[in-house]
Amino acid sequence: MVRKPAIKFSSLLIGGIFMIITTLGFQDKQEELDVLKNGNLVEAEITHLPGSCLGTKAKWYMKIKVRGQIITKQIPGGYCDDHHIGEKIKVKYLDGSDSVLFPHENLTFEFISLGALFLFGLYVFIWGIRGK
Repeated sequence: MVRKPAIKFSSLLIGGIFMIITTLGFQDKQEELDVLKNGNLVEAEITHLPGSCLGTKAKWYMKIKVRGQIITKQIPGGYCDDHHIGEKIKVKYLDGSDSVLFPHENLTFEFISLGALFLFGLYVFIWGIRGK
């Protein structure tokens, strides 16, 4: 049988970890949110694509040149088949930022997911404080 103090400590630890990680996730997404709200559509040139973008589990990245700056952007599977090095594409960019977004890209799902994980961590943390 597990002792109650061990459950309380585990709940506090796990809840705290969830809240810290999601807070860091919110901070990480803040720059992308700034680009989404304040960025402009600009032309970028693809400078690097992986040889293949097969599969949905792997993360694929391309490099693009935006206003003289090289930026790495995560791309979906199959993107390599539809695009090529040297191609000009439109991206949403904010001067001075290291992030770009595709014109159709939306961050709503990411923020909802982070919020749900934070609330889960808060629930576990409070459950640990109450000791129930």
